[in-house]
Amino acid sequence: MKNTWGATRGCASGIARIVSAVVRILCQAAKKTWRAVRGYKSGNVLIVFVVVQILCIGAWLVFGDRFPYGSPANIQTALKSIPPMAILATGVGLLMIAGEFDLSVGSNYALTAFILARAFNSGIPAPVAALMGLGLGAFIGLVNAFVTLKAKIPSFIATLGAMMFWRGIILVLSGSQPEAYRPGGACEAMFCASIGPIQAQFLWAIGVAVAAHLILERHKLGNHMFAVGGNRESAVAIGVSPNAVKLICFVIAGLLAAFAGLMASLRVHSVSPDQGAGLELRAIAACVIGGLSLAGGEGSILGDIPRRRAALHDPGRAAAAARAGALSGLVRGHPDCSRCCFQQADEEREGLADERIGPAHRTTRDHKTLRRGDGAGFRRFPD
Repeated sequence: MKNTWGATRGCASGIARIVSAVVRILCQAAKKTWRAVRGYKSGNVLIVFVVVQILCIGAWLVFGDRFPYGSPANIQTALKSIPPMAILATGVGLLMIAGEFDLSVGSNYALTAFILARAFNSGIPAPVAALMGLGLGAFIGLVNAFVTLKAKIPSFIATLGAMMFWRGIILVLSGSQPEAYRPGGACEAMFCASIGPIQAQFLWAIGVAVAAHLILERHKLGNHMFAVGGNRESAVAIGVSPNAVKLICFVIAGLLAAFAGLMASLRVHSVSPDQGAGLELRAIAACVIGGLSLAGGEGSILGDIPRRRAALHDPGRAAAAARAGALSGLVRGHPDCSRCCFQQADEEREGLADERIGPAHRTTRDHKTLRRGDGAGFRRFPD
C-alpha cells in the first residue's frame, strides 16, 4: 500500500512539474510575442484588432443567429468587400513609400469602371472594354505624375484637383445615372467565382499584394522607391532618377485603382457616379495603420513590420552605394565627392564605421558650396 501511495505521489509530482514547465514556457513565449508585437509601429493597432476579433467571435458563439459574425454569409460578404480596398491601398502604399500622394484614386476607381461599363454596353467585347478601363487608369496616373513632377505642384494639391476634375467628368458623362455592367462568361467567372467561402477576388488581392511585396523586397525598383522616399539627395547621388521612380509609382497607383474599380463593378453589376467617394482617405489611413510613413521611405506591403531600406541604410549596400556615388562624382567632375565616398566605402568594407549609415548620418553635398566649386561642402543633416 505504501509503495502504491508513493508511486502515485511521485507520478502526480512529475505531472505537476511537467505542467509547470509547460506553463512557464508558454508564459515566456507570450511575453516575447507581446514585446515583438509592441515593437511594431502598428503593434497597438494589431493588438486592438485581435481583441475585437476575439470578442466578436465570442459573441457569435454565445448569441448565435442574433450576432451572425462567423456565419458563412457574413464571411463571404467580407471576403467580397475587402479585395477592392486592399488593391487600391496597395497602389497608394507604393506611391507613399516613394514620397508622394494620390488623392484621385477614388475618382479614378469610379471613372474607369464607368468607361468600361459604357464601352461594354456599346457593343465592345468585355476583355477589350476592361483593357480600355485599365489603360485609362494608367493614363490618369501618368497625368498626375506629369503635373506633380513637371509643373512642380505638390502631389497632395495636384491630385486633390484631379479628384474633383475626374469626378466632374463622371457626373457629366453619366448624367448622375448608374450604368449597368453584366459581362458574364469567362470575364465574370475569372473575378467572381468562388472556392468554398474563398472568393476569386480575394485571391486576386493576395496576388497583387504579393507582387507588390516582391517588387519592394526583391527588385531594384523597390530599393529605388525607398531611396527616393527616404532621402532624395542620397538617391540622386547614387544615380537613381527620382522623377522616373515616382512616375512609375503614379502609373501603378492609377492602374491598380482602375483594377479595383473593375472588380467592384463586377461584384455589384453596376457603376454608380458617386462610387469610390472617400476611398482615397480610407486607403491612406489603411497604409498608415499598416506601418507606412506619411513622410515616405518607410513601410512594407505584407504585414506591418516597419522597415527602412533606402540604398544607404544597409551596410553591404552602403559600400556599393558609396562607390557608385564616387563614380558619379568623378563623372560630374567633383573629386572631393569621390574622395569622401570612397573613404566611406572603405570604412564600411573594413568594419571601421561607428554604426550603420542611417537617416541621421547621411552625407550630402551642400548645393551652395557645390556652385562655388570648393571642396568644403560636405555636411551631415537629419532626415
